[in-house]
Amino acid sequence: MHTPLLSKFAVVFICTAFFSGCVSYNSSQLAPKDPFPNQSALTQVQSGITDTAWLIKHFGYPASIINTAPDTEQWQYHSHIDHTTEVRAFPLLAVNLARTEVKVYQFEIVGNKVTRHWQGSIV
Repeated sequence: MHTPLLSKFAVVFICTAFFSGCVSYNSSQLAPKDPFPNQSALTQVQSGITDTAWLIKHFGYPASIINTAPDTEQWQYHSHIDHTTEVRAFPLLAVNLARTEVKVYQFEIVGNKVTRHWQGSIV
């Protein structure tokens, strides 16, 4: 009569022993593919003073330039950061999640001067 209870206990014990220590989690953030910007250079940008030559010297050419009005442009610089997460429950389950975060740095240019700048993200 104790055999069914003993066999249930044995199954639970074997499953617990089998699965303990078999679950792992790993998360990482890779260095940006295109490391931009230099944060100290960003703090030097001054509205009405910084010009396009300075931006090109410190940040290079923008990823895109959008004409928003006559004599007004929006320069965009992008920085891509890859994030990966891995969860394993050996040997039955392995899940890999990957995403790329794109930081967008935007500069509004009127004439040849920066009038304002801001940062956004696309996930």
